[in-house]
Amino acid sequence: MERQNKYGRRFKQGFKLSDDFRTLTIDKCLEYGGNSDNQTIPRGTFSKVSEELKVTDFFVRKMWKQFCIDKEVKCKPHKGLQPKLSNPDKEYILAKKMEKPTISLSELREKLLHNSVVPNNNVSRMTICRVIKKDLNMTFKKVSRPKAERFTAANLRYTQAFIDHIQTLDANKILFLWMNRVMWSQLLIELEAIRKLEQDVWRWKDTIRILMSP
Repeated sequence: MERQNKYGRRFKQGFKLSDDFRTLTIDKCLEYGGNSDNQTIPRGTFSKVSEELKVTDFFVRKMWKQFCIDKEVKCKPHKGLQPKLSNPDKEYILAKKMEKPTISLSELREKLLHNSVVPNNNVSRMTICRVIKKDLNMTFKKVSRPKAERFTAANLRYTQAFIDHIQTLDANKILFLWMNRVMWSQLLIELEAIRKLEQDVWRWKDTIRILMSP
């Protein structure tokens, strides 16, 4: 989308200016008395060039500074951010995940800092998490442990002892009760209410006994 600056020049945001236009900017600075060898330029030159070419003072200053240092006007390519973790680091994370699938990010970070050369000796847990999800295509879902063998000697002895004990009890007095947390809470509330009611009853009995005494 085209936009217009304060000088009336139209431009497309995100698109760099051509090398010819950059060269023209430097030529104007040299024309007004700029010297790139000692990096000097007369006062007010940036404003004159910006008004003439309909660009900002900042652009003219930046181009002049770049030309004085590098002696060129071409736009420098953006290098972008360098990855914090190298391929050996990612392979190390993969090995640790395969060795212990439930390993935490904090534990992975400590092992990575201790056994690898990380830039600035620092790496965040979010960086490790992105590597695991995007590069290694893995998740942090907990691995369910397989159930132990049910019919072990210890389990069989315990089960037989329980059956022998049940057989000695009166069947009419055995009550198997299952309750969830909500049911237990409700039961405790009702028992507490009954206890308070019994206390009130005994208190009233004592009061009535005192009133009825001669």
